[in-house]
Amino acid sequence: MKKKPILIIIALATVVALGLWWKNNLLPTTGDTKAMLQIGLETEITSLDPAKTLDPHVSRIVGQVFEGLVGLDENNEIVPLLAESWESNAAGDSWTFQIRSGVKFHESEVFGPNKSREVTAEDVVFTFNRIFSKESQIGFVLDGVIKGTAKAKEGQALAGVKAVSPMSVQIDLESPDPLFVNRLTSVLLSIVPKEIETLDSGVFGLAKTIGTGPFRVASVNQSEAILMRNQTYWRKTGGNIQKLSFRVIKNEQLRLQELKNSQLDLVRVPVALADGIVSGTDSNGALQLKGDWQQFNHSVVRTFNVIFLGLNTTKLDLGFRRAITLGVNRSEIAQLAPGGLIEPAMGPIPLGMKGYTPAFENDIMDLNASKAALTDSASVSKRDNFEILVHEKDGAEQVGQLIQAQLAQIGIQATITKLDYNTVFQRAISGEFDSFIIGFEYIYGTPGPIVSMLFSPQNIPVPNLSRYDNPKVNALLDGYKTAKDIAVANDLAQQIEREVVTDPPAAYLFQNKMLLLYPRKLSGVKVNGHSVPLLWEASLSTNP
Repeated sequence: MKKKPILIIIALATVVALGLWWKNNLLPTTGDTKAMLQIGLETEITSLDPAKTLDPHVSRIVGQVFEGLVGLDENNEIVPLLAESWESNAAGDSWTFQIRSGVKFHESEVFGPNKSREVTAEDVVFTFNRIFSKESQIGFVLDGVIKGTAKAKEGQALAGVKAVSPMSVQIDLESPDPLFVNRLTSVLLSIVPKEIETLDSGVFGLAKTIGTGPFRVASVNQSEAILMRNQTYWRKTGGNIQKLSFRVIKNEQLRLQELKNSQLDLVRVPVALADGIVSGTDSNGALQLKGDWQQFNHSVVRTFNVIFLGLNTTKLDLGFRRAITLGVNRSEIAQLAPGGLIEPAMGPIPLGMKGYTPAFENDIMDLNASKAALTDSASVSKRDNFEILVHEKDGAEQVGQLIQAQLAQIGIQATITKLDYNTVFQRAISGEFDSFIIGFEYIYGTPGPIVSMLFSPQNIPVPNLSRYDNPKVNALLDGYKTAKDIAVANDLAQQIEREVVTDPPAAYLFQNKMLLLYPRKLSGVKVNGHSVPLLWEASLSTNP
């Protein structure tokens, strides 16, 4: 009986400790619970280093912390960020960027006693050299575009990027590019401070994460990133959110349930689960939600992605590949998700790119032409054992089964092989495939780099997984390199798009729209084509 008071004291201490834990871990430092936004994230956070972040889900966090020379707004218009202005020479192969004065990096001890400093041209030069370092995973973004990239990958200084003044940078290109600035809109090309060169490998992006963006990193591990509002941010924003919590919840159903339980405030709905949430569209084409999901607001955003059926051009002749791409009913595939969340894609360039008109507007399916092409094919052995590799992402298995049924109508008996995503990708790289379903989230905001990336024989096997080598396309790509006018560049991209549908390295299937759900207290939710939510423009109401 004498132990009872001790037990009570322990219990009270536990309650106090739990209360302190709750306060320290769940409430924003402002003391205003309305100022914190909790976002569900699909994948583990391995690093927030822009040069090492190829995961499009993690890029949503990176986009809150870091900034490049330019970016995209919610209308996919170019926004000047760390570069306040730019201009090219008459030839279009040299660009000069004026760095915005007064922009400071987030506070960190790497800067010494002053804790921070202003961004300068030297940071831009350092960043572009770092992009081609051995630790970087994004050198392909600008490989062969800027002068000296080959030597930079060997450890030499990048010849094409130099500081011409403390706040001005000149970037010299291998060839003219009137859309060069459009190449720089991805968060992967964000500017980082030169001081991080002194850090041990792997420290930057986790233990030390220093950008210039509207939010700074308070803490980060594989399962959660906590960001705080950057009180010294250089531009005025419209939002009132003071704290962001990105929580990793891999289970898709659980993320949605956490939203219902008010444990999350913002969730991306996987297309595969849309049937249980979306009822369809109204007479004006606006998306409608089902049942108790109607208590939430939603945003539907077209982002830069295309899902396609890659074809092995070394195994399948032109007739067989044409038979497949003409035999696929994209409009039927689009019905796999309600509310227009799947859009048919006739070519490799995603819909919604500013200033570009797609080469095809309607489904190119033509069963008679498909059967005729198959008759002309010499790939006879593939008619009865054509293999489609699928995986767990992008609804690939369901799409593969539908394509299997569609191809049966033209005389191709396809088999479905399901593997995990990484194995499918490795099979594609090795060339051990007939076809595979895969999706690309494009990091470019302009069509030229996309077609160059996918179809240049220099990019075999990655990302030219189909091993495509078409002399006509190669000549058009060479022409693109010398184009000095935006209209000419876009016209060449259109011609390439038409040619790769005539001589297909893949059957381009569809484009996913991003569906976001959030409570009515949250407003101002905007997302750009790179799938980055502009959370500094969002607000939480104090009276939801």
